[in-house]
Amino acid sequence: MHKSDVARADAQLIRACESGDMDGVASSLKLGASPDARKTVSIRITRRRAPAGVLRRTFSIKGSFINSEEGVRVVSTTGESALALAIRDGRVDIVHALLNAGAQTNRPIEWQIARTMPLEDVDPQTWATSAWNSSLHYENALSFACQKGVKFFNPPGAEVELLNPSDLAEVCQQFVLRPRVDVIELLLTHGAKVSAVDLDVARSSGDNAISQLLENHLIKSPSELLRELDTLSKENEQLRNRLVALEQKEEFGGSPTWGFMPFGRTLSPSAFGAKEVKAMMVAVSGHTPAQLDEIQVSGGHRLWVCTSFLDGWGNGSWDSSPWHASQTPIKARPRLAY
Repeated sequence: MHKSDVARADAQLIRACESGDMDGVASSLKLGASPDARKTVSIRITRRRAPAGVLRRTFSIKGSFINSEEGVRVVSTTGESALALAIRDGRVDIVHALLNAGAQTNRPIEWQIARTMPLEDVDPQTWATSAWNSSLHYENALSFACQKGVKFFNPPGAEVELLNPSDLAEVCQQFVLRPRVDVIELLLTHGAKVSAVDLDVARSSGDNAISQLLENHLIKSPSELLRELDTLSKENEQLRNRLVALEQKEEFGGSPTWGFMPFGRTLSPSAFGAKEVKAMMVAVSGHTPAQLDEIQVSGGHRLWVCTSFLDGWGNGSWDSSPWHASQTPIKARPRLAY
């Protein structure tokens, strides 16, 4: 699909979202519009050449003005996304369509509002950096959906061009935002992350339904660390059962196949307070080897620990499978945690 075709489809999607045209949204997405499409906003400042004999400001920046009759300076930026517009207007059907098409829930939602300025105040030396009056930024779609109250948005249109803006009404429009439970539920279903800031905003707004929804979602969706701990717990249980089977096999005459038996030979004579662990553990600090029988460990590495000692040393397996005969005995002194 040609870039120009995509650009046209994106522009059509933005216009459909702003007008609440669900059929137009579906048509645009079918034509290849990005569900993450955004508006573009341009500020165009013109300065006509003064009549002969009239003192005028001289503009010397390269490329600032492009012809002798009229000086033109343009700066552009991206504006609100299609998803932001649908959330703003409370159009749960359009939000649903965009999310199903792949709109990113955890991308920042942000846009800028143009500065109004009389032509005589335009300074070409600083104009490009001072053209925008304010920036609105939200960490993700959920953070934006939790907002309440009056917010400023750019004028309607997929490609907004502001010519010599001098009045607030020319550069923005006001909307009153109200969080919607159905929109927030959709965002959560599609993977939107909840932050402490979102909870604070919901609680301060006095909307108990929204704050309760976010709290319940956090309870039902543990963090990655909790998931990791749950996985480790299950692995520990499996490994313990495997070790019991191996020990029973050895007791009844079988040949041991796991590599922990010779580990004591690698430990320093000063090691004391031996404690059998036989569990998967995670290093919460690192260890730099000083001897050949030690290993490099970084925080976050997972180790199968057979024995730990009061002086901080431990021995076990670098791999998570302690019964692999090919395992090399190791010892290290990182801080460990289950």
